[in-house]
Amino acid sequence: MFKKSLIALAALGAFAGSAMAADVTISGRIDTGFNYHKGKVTDTYSETVDEDSFGMKSGQYSGSRVTIKGSEDLGNGMKAGFVLENGFNGDDGTMGQGGKLFGREAIVYLEGDFGHFSMGRVGALTSGVGSYSFVYNFLPYGTGWGDYAGNYGQFMLGDRDRFNNTITYRSPEFAGVQVFAQYSLDADGQEDEKSGKNKRYAALGATYNLGAFSTGLVVDTIMNGRDDPTKNTEDSLGISWGASYDLGVTKPMILVQYGKNENKLAGFSNTDFNYTDDAGAGRAWDNEGLKGFAIGLGAITPLFGGNLYTTVQYADGELDGDLLAQEADFKPGTTTPDWGVADEYRYSGDVQRWGVTVGYDYPLSKRTKVYAFAAYNEGEFKYTEYAVADDTTRSGKEKQKDIEAGFGLIHYF
Repeated sequence: MFKKSLIALAALGAFAGSAMAADVTISGRIDTGFNYHKGKVTDTYSETVDEDSFGMKSGQYSGSRVTIKGSEDLGNGMKAGFVLENGFNGDDGTMGQGGKLFGREAIVYLEGDFGHFSMGRVGALTSGVGSYSFVYNFLPYGTGWGDYAGNYGQFMLGDRDRFNNTITYRSPEFAGVQVFAQYSLDADGQEDEKSGKNKRYAALGATYNLGAFSTGLVVDTIMNGRDDPTKNTEDSLGISWGASYDLGVTKPMILVQYGKNENKLAGFSNTDFNYTDDAGAGRAWDNEGLKGFAIGLGAITPLFGGNLYTTVQYADGELDGDLLAQEADFKPGTTTPDWGVADEYRYSGDVQRWGVTVGYDYPLSKRTKVYAFAAYNEGEFKYTEYAVADDTTRSGKEKQKDIEAGFGLIHYF
């Protein structure tokens, strides 16, 4: 027992010595509340699906997290440091981000007169999360409250998130301008020995601040893996621009995005058209994605000691040209489609979505807020299918309607 105590004291002393050598802080937040959602999906070839739910929900206003940050002064104006951030669910205590210990962020960095350089898992410049993302600073709700209230995945380019194996550079600020560059060698962690098969990400962006005015621009691309014929294998192109101006009485904002060959847009994905029928045949897109634009207009207005958040969003897109789809029987005894016996189909389609959100937060103290919000959005995709072998055409559409409301409590520590 005495020996174990000595070991514990030695370990504690070693940690204390490390903490004295580096500046380490632990902070975080916990957000838990209640959420109501009513949804309706109507499809040309299937029955209407209704959803009506109410329950406790974590991370509606902002994702619950624990953040550990550390830095060390290296002298000569240089500093090294790290950020480790764990996401968790306040309603049931489970970890977020697929159960990763530091799924929100895990980076080590070096900075000096040359700027700031980091490596690890972090949010993309256009993800709305992490140490370097700034695009969604130009929307009142950031990446959204709840699942539908201004949620970026419902309207904007939805294929940007936290990426693994990411290198990020941030320049020093000069005359209000700051430049960002980012590259992920393997965004989803597949670790294929042939790098061309890995999903990669690259981005170049800049921000400009002058008094009450702020603006930012990012051009980025998702370099999709090349080895899966059921998915989009072409590289995407995304352009995001946003701006805000603080008038004092209110702060208007705008965010505009354009995407070509995207995996997700307006809350829809090109893989939404994939299916497996009762006879065991599979059908999937080949080599193409979505093209279109999205726009969000909003404002943050001080009101009765808190803040009122308002947003209107709209997105419109199409399948990028006529897409070749394939239908194939599964190989005997497996779930792998036999594309060697595939038939050809050609598709074209359109996607649209619009929505409005109103929210309010009120501080109970410097570290505690209450909040409430309500949102409504409608989305629709239309498609036309041409069967090459049969020389036949059919068309259809799916329409989605969602109402969401929520309220909760968030505490920062």
